[in-house]
Parts: sequence; structure tokens; C-alpha cells
Amino acid sequence: MELYPHNQAAYAALLPMLKTCRRAAVIHPTGTGKSFLAFQLMEEHPAASFLWLSPNDYIAENQRRNAEREFPNAVFMTYPGLLRLSEAKMGELCPDCIILDEFHRCGAYCWSTGVERLLNRYPGAWVLGLS
Repeated sequence: MELYPHNQAAYAALLPMLKTCRRAAVIHPTGTGKSFLAFQLMEEHPAASFLWLSPNDYIAENQRRNAEREFPNAVFMTYPGLLRLSEAKMGELCPDCIILDEFHRCGAYCWSTGVERLLNRYPGAWVLGLS
């Protein structure tokens, strides 16, 4: 995968953050290819499992279509879907990396509960926020 120069710089900056504190965020304008940063991470870690959270079905389906053939190790779901997961189903996810697409929405009153539950359940997972 070839990233645009602005995303190459962002990717180079996020890798050390993930290695040292297991969390990183990239804040770029809409349409600049932030999702390709996550795709690059997935490409470089084919043995890892990824959970990609999006705010709605349209975005989740779009990302799933873009990635499903190349990244079978990824699960795509919405923040509302996460909120409705039982403890048993959440326990089956076991992500090595959690991608929070449009992560600025994670603070929404209703969605933050599900995200907090997920992060508390998998404290060792890398977390990549895209906004």
C-alpha cells in the first residue's frame, strides 16, 4: 500500500505511540485518507486481529467492502452495535487492535459506555483513533 506524503508522516508518527503507550490518534480533514493508515497497520500486522468501529452502518459497510478481501482478520461494527453486545459476545472479539473511526464521537453519552467497556476489557490492545 502506498500512502500519500501527509499520511506517511502521520503513520511514521503513530507507530512509536502505539509501541510505547498503545494508543495513538490521527486528526486530519475529511477525505484525506485516514482509513488508509489503519489499512497500512493491518497490512503490516497480518497475524493480528482488528476491530474497526464506525458511527453508522453506511461507514462500517464501506470500510468492510474496502477491506474484507485483503484483511480477513478484521471485524467491522458500529458504536451502537458495540453498545448492544452482551458480555459473552464482547468476550469473543479479542482484538489486538481497536480502530475508532471518527473517534471524536466516542464521547457521546450513549456510545461512550460501550467504548469504555471494550477498552477496559482489552487493556492490552492497541487503540488507533481516526478523526
